[in-house]
Amino acid sequence: LWEVERVRYRETLRRIPAADDDSAAILDLGSTRAWLPFLQLVLGYRRIVLNTNYPDSGFVEEGARVRGAPQADVRVSVFDVEREPFPHDDETFNVVLCLEVLAHLCIAPMAMMAEVNRVLKPGGTFVLTTPNAVRSANVVNAILGEHPYGWAPYNGFDGNRHNREYTPSEIERLFRCGGFSPSEVTTFGSKRRGLARDLLKTI
Repeated sequence: LWEVERVRYRETLRRIPAADDDSAAILDLGSTRAWLPFLQLVLGYRRIVLNTNYPDSGFVEEGARVRGAPQADVRVSVFDVEREPFPHDDETFNVVLCLEVLAHLCIAPMAMMAEVNRVLKPGGTFVLTTPNAVRSANVVNAILGEHPYGWAPYNGFDGNRHNREYTPSEIERLFRCGGFSPSEVTTFGSKRRGLARDLLKTI
């Protein structure tokens, strides 16, 4: 994953503030545990909540630890980000992460956005990453008459596909409707599409 997505990891990491002190708390929505070493070793968080809606998946396990990292309070919080109120008090977290989760939601994101707003401390940071619906690879797919989304087809074994991808302007609107004032909405990274699929298969 790191080899394929290192640009996304690097650019995302740059946008997550480091912990100010040992009391700083961070919530990772839809966690896959992949960010835990970064949160502990690089950013210095000692109060970490990993969210999952699939407690038996093995993605996130109670008692997860990072070898060599200072002692931390790492907890698993099981709830559905779009169907349930977050089981956390108001203004609990300094940072909330929603990394590559939005495209998988199958109802609507506004309930999640409202709950993030509620549990985030005043002046806290909300970092959200999601595929760009109008990235060049998607545009090439559409021009060639193929499905534009990168992770959408039925494959017979994995139903965790993208239900809805968003454009940057939609993401900015989503933030503002959720009560946030986004400091940055940007795109980064690129996945080559075979020289624009061999010049759109020579038209």
